[in-house]
Amino acid sequence: ITVSILPDIGEVELSGSLQVTPTQTTSYRLTASNAVDSFTARVIVTVLDGESKVCGDVFLVSTQAKLDELAGCTEIGNLFIQDTEPGAITSLQELSELSYVSGALEIGMPFQGNNALSSLAGLEKLAVVDSTLVIGGNAALTSLENLANLREVGGALIIRQNPQLNSLAGLANLSTVGLNFPEPPKFEDD
Repeated sequence: ITVSILPDIGEVELSGSLQVTPTQTTSYRLTASNAVDSFTARVIVTVLDGESKVCGDVFLVSTQAKLDELAGCTEIGNLFIQDTEPGAITSLQELSELSYVSGALEIGMPFQGNNALSSLAGLEKLAVVDSTLVIGGNAALTSLENLANLREVGGALIIRQNPQLNSLAGLANLSTVGLNFPEPPKFEDD
């Protein structure tokens, strides 16, 4: 029987305990395997710079004022950001403390996105999205660089219909999308 913990730790003893001290919110996967089968468990260690503010279960945000009401949230359930009038959402800066989404995160939709959103600035601390992450229909979005701390997406990762986006470079630290990669994926610009 082998037991390993990813990321960063590797193979560990079959029994005992291990103290971890991550410097940022981290999702750890423990996998125990034998010749016949394997079992995987996950735990998220949330690292906060200050006070924790856990926000509600489902938010449908269609205006900048509604988005601004989420200022200071460190954890949130499901978050759907889609302007109902072109240009209604221009910034995600009020989400600057957000590190964990326990449900889905949708930034725009394929047929009606966020036409004036040119940056994901404000999501620099985001480390884990437990369900699906959709970034779609954002006509002015040029970069994913503000997602550099994103380590895990528990469901699907859908990035489409962002005509100004020409690189996935901001996702270099993403190591899990619906399943665990042994090493972070390497994205190439085409």
